[in-house]
Amino acid sequence: MLAGWPAWQLNIENKEHELIKARAKEVRKQTGIDKRKKTALVKRLNKKVWFNKMTKAEQDKYINDMLKQK
Repeated sequence: MLAGWPAWQLNIENKEHELIKARAKEVRKQTGIDKRKKTALVKRLNKKVWFNKMTKAEQDKYINDMLKQK
């Protein structure tokens, strides 16, 4: 920089670092979205397997309880 002074002491923004940070933020956001979608799918499938193992009476009770909650 100017006469050996670091950019942060002169309050100069480093555009390259800002671009890197912006790109990293986008990547982290997309990674989080993908992870959430995967987790929701796994939970839904686990719930379905669990639900299918129940007897018919237990399934009816579960459905009624869920409807009452809404």
